[in-house]
Amino acid sequence: MASTKTFTIHAPTEQLTLFINALRQYAHAAWPIGGSECAQASRDSVLTLCDQLEAELASANDQISLNKRQRSVYKAALEFHLEHDEFASEHDVYRALYAQIDQRKQT
Repeated sequence: MASTKTFTIHAPTEQLTLFINALRQYAHAAWPIGGSECAQASRDSVLTLCDQLEAELASANDQISLNKRQRSVYKAALEFHLEHDEFASEHDVYRALYAQIDQRKQT
């Protein structure tokens, strides 16, 4: 069961995999290799989170638990992908996931 510091989003595994990949791509874009130590720590933290989410998704189909304190990073990753046309085929998925993450801020 998720603690009060986390919330769960539900979506088909394929969509949650897209979300995890979006987080990973955002980490590389927002904090490229060669940046400050702080930027590298942020990048490494998000990449580690992606690995953890992939492992969780493998054992808990169609849902992942997210830390509430990292909500701004999740939203920024989805916003990044919504702003780029090369990800247009996934925009509906990103919007739906964004809505779930944004809705969870009240819980």
